[in-house]
Formats: sequence, C-alpha cells, structure tokens
Amino acid sequence: MTDDQVITEPTDAIEETTPEEGAPEEVSAAEPKVEPTETDRLNTPPLAVYMLLIEVGLLIFIGWFVTARYREPDINFWVKGPEIVPLVGSGSFASLILEKTGRLPLWNPFMGHGEPTLEAVLSFILNPLIFLPFLAYGIVNGAKVTVILHVILMGIGGWTLGRVLGMRQFGRVLLGIMLLGLGGFAVAIGWGWFQIALSIAYIPWLLATLIAILYRRGRWSIVLFAVMSFLFVSTGSYWYTLPLASLCLPLIVVALVGRDNNRFYLEGRRLRRLIIALLLAGLLSAIRLLPQFYESGNFFHNNTGLLDGTNLQTVIGSLFTPTYDPVIVWTNYNYTLSPLLLALAIIAWLVISPSIKRLHSTLLNIMVPTAIGTIPLIFWAMEGTDFNRSVYQAFPFLLNWRWTPRVLVPVSIWLIVIVVLLLDSAVYRLRMAALGRERLGLGLPLLNRQIVVPKVVSRPLALGVLVVFAVLAINEAWTATAYNWNEFGWVESRAWVRDWSGVRYLRSLYPTQFLSIDTQQRIQGDEFYDTLSRTVVGNPEIASIGSPPTIGGTRLDDVPTQYAAGHVWDFLESRPAFGYKPVPGAPINIKWEVAWEHPQALDYAFTVKRSSLDGETPMTRDETRSVTYYHRIQSVLLTVDHYDPEDILVIQEVAYPGWQVTINGAPAQVESISHYLGVVLPADGQPVEVEFVYRPTVLYVGAAISLFGFLFFVVYALRLDKRFGWDKASARFVEVGIGKYLLPAGKRLFAVLTKQIDDED
Repeated sequence: MTDDQVITEPTDAIEETTPEEGAPEEVSAAEPKVEPTETDRLNTPPLAVYMLLIEVGLLIFIGWFVTARYREPDINFWVKGPEIVPLVGSGSFASLILEKTGRLPLWNPFMGHGEPTLEAVLSFILNPLIFLPFLAYGIVNGAKVTVILHVILMGIGGWTLGRVLGMRQFGRVLLGIMLLGLGGFAVAIGWGWFQIALSIAYIPWLLATLIAILYRRGRWSIVLFAVMSFLFVSTGSYWYTLPLASLCLPLIVVALVGRDNNRFYLEGRRLRRLIIALLLAGLLSAIRLLPQFYESGNFFHNNTGLLDGTNLQTVIGSLFTPTYDPVIVWTNYNYTLSPLLLALAIIAWLVISPSIKRLHSTLLNIMVPTAIGTIPLIFWAMEGTDFNRSVYQAFPFLLNWRWTPRVLVPVSIWLIVIVVLLLDSAVYRLRMAALGRERLGLGLPLLNRQIVVPKVVSRPLALGVLVVFAVLAINEAWTATAYNWNEFGWVESRAWVRDWSGVRYLRSLYPTQFLSIDTQQRIQGDEFYDTLSRTVVGNPEIASIGSPPTIGGTRLDDVPTQYAAGHVWDFLESRPAFGYKPVPGAPINIKWEVAWEHPQALDYAFTVKRSSLDGETPMTRDETRSVTYYHRIQSVLLTVDHYDPEDILVIQEVAYPGWQVTINGAPAQVESISHYLGVVLPADGQPVEVEFVYRPTVLYVGAAISLFGFLFFVVYALRLDKRFGWDKASARFVEVGIGKYLLPAGKRLFAVLTKQIDDED
C-alpha cells in the first residue's frame, strides 16, 4: 500500500500491513497497485527500523527532559502533591518490609486498622513498572522514577497509537509529544493523585491495541493488549475503566457489524480476536479482579463532596485554555490542545486533505464512533447538575466516580488524535507536492470541488505552506507540553512530613509493643512503616472495612487510639480535649509535646464479656482484660491464661474476609466485633493459645487463574498452538464435544468463533 493509506477501511481485504513492518502489501480491489518508487524502496528495513528507533528515542529524550525536576536524587524531596503520601502506602509498606524481613506479607497491619497488601484497591505492588522502582530506589526516589517512566510510556503509547492509525513520522512524533504533556495527566501527578495519574499512561496503549485487534492481523496486538490491561488494572486505580468503556464501546460495535448489499452481518474474525484478547486480559488480571469483585463490600470509598454543576461552555473550554484555578484545577484542568492547533487542523481538513479517501475511512470507522462515546463523558464532566444527581441517585455505585471532570482526559486524547491525524495527512500531502510527486490540490469537500494549483507555483507554494504548518504545529504542541510540566511537574520538601520525633520516641519507649498511633490526617510518613507502627488514620479516600458485626453492637466504633503523635500545631493543641495526656519525656514542639497517651484506650488485644458488647456507648479500658500477644504482621499469636467462660477475644484488626482463627490448633469461627476480629473462647475457661492468620482464599484462587492465564498467554504469544496443531484440536473439541449440545443459534455462534480462518493468527 502507499504510505498515505491507513488501516481502517471497513472491510478486511484492505487492512494495512505497512512496508515499515516488512510484511507483504495488501491492495484493495478498488485501487490499482502502485509500483514503489526509488524513494519507497529506501523506506524498507533496516532503514525503516532505524527511523522508528530515532522517533522513539526522540520521545524518550523529550519525556526525560520535561521531567527534569523528578531526577532530583535528594530523598528530602517528594513528588509534589497533598495526596501523594497516603496513596503510595502499599509501595512504602512492601518495600520497607521486604528490606527488613526479606518477605512480603499478604496483610498490612500498619495502615488504618489493617488492609490487604495485594487486594487493596490502591495497591500497585503487582505492577512491576511501579513497584520495582520503589524496591530499587526507595519510597521517595522510587516514586520519582515511576513518574519519569510513565511519562515516557505515555509518549511512546501515543506514538504507537499514531502508528496503528497509519500516521507518518511527523504525526507519530507529534502525537507522542502532545500525549506525554497531556494536561489531565500532568495535573493528576502534580496534585498527588498517584495511581489515577499513572493509569492514564496506559490509555493510549489500550486504544492502540484495541484498534489493531479489530482492524489488523497478527497476534502482537492481542498479546500487547493483555499485558497492558494487566498493568492498567494493577496501577491501584480503576477510575478510568468506565470512561474507557464509554469511549470504546461504539468503536467495537462499528467494527463488529459489517454491511454487504444492505445486509448486516457479524464480523466473525474480529469478534474472535476480540474474545481471545479479552479472555487473555481477564485471565492474567484475575489475581486483581477476582478479589475486587468478591470483596467490593469491604471497601469504604469517600464519595462525599459532589462538586457544583459546571456549565457546558466551561467544560469544553477547559480542553483548550490553560486556565489555572487552584480550587478546581486538580479535576477540571485538561489543557493540551491550543486553539491555533485546532484551527490548523480544520484548515488541513477543509483545504489541503479533502481528497484522501482513506483518511475519510479512518474518521468514519474510528473517530466518529469514539466521538459518540465522548458525548456522555462531556455531560458527565458537568458533575453536580440536576441530571447527574438523578443518575447518582438511580445508580449509587457511580458515586465511586466523583469529581468527574477527570473524565475529560479520554475526551482530550480523542481530540488530540483527530487534530494530529488531520495535520499528519496535510503535511504528507504538502510534502508530496513539494517534492513534485503530485500537484497541490486545494478544495472544499462540502462543495465537492478541488482546485489544482498551477504546476509552476505548486512546489514552492507547497513547500512554504509545509514549513508554516510543521513549525506552527510543533511549536504549539511543545509549548503546551512544556507549560503543563513546568506548572505541575514539581517536587517539594519533605520537611512537613519528616518531623516524626513523637513516633520514634514512642517506639524507643515500647520497642516490642504493637503501636497504634493517631495522627493528623493525610500526613502519614514512611516513619510509621520504618518503625513498624500503625497510623490509624489510614487512607482518607478508600479504606478497608470489616465484615458486618456478628456479635454485639457498635461499642468499639469510636474508642480512642492508645497513642497520638504529630507535629501540626492545631492537632497537638487539641489532644487534651480528647482525653490524651503527654507521654513523660516526650520532645516538645514549641509548646506542646509531640507524643500523647490515652489512659482509657483499649489494648490491641483483650478479652471482654459477651454482655458488655451490646449497646452503643464507647467501651472503656476497665471493661476489658489485656492479653499477651505476638504480632507477626500476617498473623497474631495470643496466649489467654485468664478469662471467664464464653468471653470474647478481640484484636484490633479489621475483620476482613480471609482471616482464619484456631484455638489450640483447632479451627474456630471468626467473629466480627464492631468490624474487628474476634473469637468466642471455650466455655471451660482453660488457658488457650489462639492464632489469627490471614489466608485469603479468593486471592489464591485468583492467583491460580492468573497462573493458568499466563501459561495460556505464553502458548498463544509463542504460537505454540499452531506449531503443535492445538488450535485445530481445540476447534474440533468445541465443535464436536460442545457444539452438538447447544441450541442451533449457539451452534452457529460457535461456528463463527471457531472457524479456521486462513490468516496469520
């Protein structure tokens, strides 16, 4: 195919395998074969490979350049953002515990009242592109390295998307530059929305591989889609799954429904490829997805604070103007595309590129369906309108997607892709005219007319317009990218979270005790993990909660924490009002001690009478009896010597699904006592040894499914099924062993899905 053709024609016969990929040309029956010129022959491997490497290398350099501040090696400087400290908790815990013990426990007892290590919504430990930098460089610099990696990943993802859409060198690089500087991406990092920000970097990859699955051949897109899907769901945020689904669903429908002689039919090959891709992605991601579905009721998501409604003009304007409003900037900032760049794209479409038929096909089959998917996102971004509030009332689960102006990130990506696609086609057409390979034609598609420029002025005019277009486009793209990272790509001093002398003082006083410490909200430092101390504040946005109480009322819900420590003035000043007393000898912060103790706080482990659990008034220390315990992070061993018959043993660990308990080695029933772990002690009152152990069965099942999925993934990626004939055997098994037992409609569906198609799949 010629270089100006893209892959998105509505029939399979004209799907592109470009010369740059080294595959044989495919030519539409409606188009004559174009013999390659001398210039075309040069654009073949290895020269094409070198050019691709130069393009990718340029994007890596730009990503490295705009993230210069994150290359600061001083561990006294965080990634800037008020949310960053608690959100990196899973990486902080895992890296420090691995360093101290050489093991990765499945339970994190130091965040809130405990949370799972791998299954927690915000956990990113399973994503190697995030967790490995934490292991290699520590908590502070690991976060900075992770940001750099994902900015570069975003740029290369944009380049890949451009390549799948058939863009040339100019368009691919321009798209990569604009996406790595995406406003919604940069502001999310700058405000410390760590997991949400990093998940954005995978959106171009998912779009690129999905389009390739539907419109290209070969397994690379299916394999890459499965990998990127796993990395996407393992970032510790699912926020962009719903916006992506809205964007992609119309695209999938258009691709799967074919039309021939006014008859609609199902594109069986595309459906088969899509099912394989989704199956691989689901199997690989089962270790994350299965626990999330099963344990969805055990997470508290702060869904308060629905913003006031934003008018449509403001929502649309945020895509084109760098308006900085500190009040709403972290949710409603999406600037990357300047009005001038948009105007250039419109001129390119109306005047320079109206005759490129395959550009029309790309717009019709990909950009128009995705445009339909952006419509609900734009109205959703208006947030607190009467319509949106009614939707939230009808579908309460949507409250998990609060602060919805962030949904404009996929919309801005879609707009940028359209603009770059039009500019790339115009630049290609101008380049061909400047080289004298064709006459420059200018026209208006609405009038269905085209004016061919006289030959004597065609080349100089095309060259001049080409230079103006290219310079303006690159300048506007770079200006927006540099502006966004200069505005939001900062690090800041850790001094405000480093003064944890109170925590270290408490640890020095009680070297072996499990410390539960209250502190100021959102300002947890890694000193809690470093000293193996619990910060009961936990994560303010998404916290793990226990199963509903099985015994008693809510008397343990509002009991005070045993200790308090901090350095913020108003927090320290207010401690006496809550019944806290200074710990003798604690360091002084100007006026107030930085470590406090509550005399009526409950111990971590205690026994209590069954009758004392009824009611709602907070329980006091006098009603309980302390128990000797040995905390082993993922398990707790307790020795109960003195208790009354049928007393309840309670430990202040959230009663999360997966906990098991034994009494003298025999399994017992785990109870939820005001969402804490508990067990009914034997009626004989004899001394017992009790052990609570976290063994999450659902996680193990998910891991087993993911392991099976990985084996399936390897077989498919290495084409072992074709090498050994397993693909034909599996198709025969489905047809004979299953198909004959299905309804006729089911038989026809299986015939479509398992039909042996003569292609490279």
